[in-house]
Amino acid sequence: MQRNVYLNITDLEEAVAVYLEKIQALPDSVQTEMMDVRQACGRVTSQPIFACMSSPNHNAAAMDGIMVVAEKTYSANESNPVILKRGADFEYINTGHVIKEPYDSVIMIEDVALTGQETEKVKIITQASPWQHIRPIGEDIVSGEMVLPKNHKIRPMDIGAILSGGIAEVEVYEKISVGIMPTGSEISDEYDKLDKGKIFDTNSWTFKAIVEEAGGIAQRISPVPDDFEALKQALLKLVSENHMVVINAGSSAGSKDFTSSLIGDLGELVLHGIAIKPGKPTVLGIIQGKPVIGVPGYPGSAYLVFEEVVLPVLRELQRVSQEERQRTTAILSR
Repeated sequence: MQRNVYLNITDLEEAVAVYLEKIQALPDSVQTEMMDVRQACGRVTSQPIFACMSSPNHNAAAMDGIMVVAEKTYSANESNPVILKRGADFEYINTGHVIKEPYDSVIMIEDVALTGQETEKVKIITQASPWQHIRPIGEDIVSGEMVLPKNHKIRPMDIGAILSGGIAEVEVYEKISVGIMPTGSEISDEYDKLDKGKIFDTNSWTFKAIVEEAGGIAQRISPVPDDFEALKQALLKLVSENHMVVINAGSSAGSKDFTSSLIGDLGELVLHGIAIKPGKPTVLGIIQGKPVIGVPGYPGSAYLVFEEVVLPVLRELQRVSQEERQRTTAILSR
């Protein structure tokens, strides 16, 4: 078997940008679905979400206390307390309850003094203003207002806002499914023993955990031996069943490294070789309109490439914004 040769080594940021641009031009394979908003944390909206009711949907007390007609309190001060009679001048009210006519203000219970042992009469020494301690209709959300835009990753706080707008179901993109294909005749999936010359498959389980943590679905298969036809059939099956595929190992320049030739035979080889160390022999391709990425087998290389290349592709398919790493300026000691 002829060894692979790297014709071009592309800068990491340029490689990712070129690949993402290719992906953006592909036919969209991601479907949408309706789901209960209470189960939608972490999902991405496929349409803007508009409130179908206001929150609050009534003028509501913002404090425990009494509701009054503000005008009847204007003469109140410490030297001239105003006595209010229940039913005629005030009613008790709790936070969130409806403000009834003709009342237009709420006085906190802490500012109300009972007259002796009576609860039917109260004494106040502070004036109230109209709409004091009242939450008007639509203070939080107005009916018809956009609660969330399209392509927004739903956070826990968003769920409360959506529900407050009277919405129980939202349209979201389906979860991105990532096929994970470990390769190599020396890779073992039997963790109760390790024969001489074998290596436990650890990378694919790490990949699976990263994908799931990022909100995707991981379809991991058992290691495929270094046989071109076997690799081809396994790859085609994963491509048909997932939105993207990650091939682990077989991306370097060895006589048994088939990843680049597999992608080239079945689709388009976009890039082979990225200026990143470790991780130089990364392969970027497209098969049947879906991203297929060849990740080196060495664990350090594999993890770095997954973080720097695979996750940006996953985020692009998820319609979430790319994460920007924090940067700082420093002088290296060596």
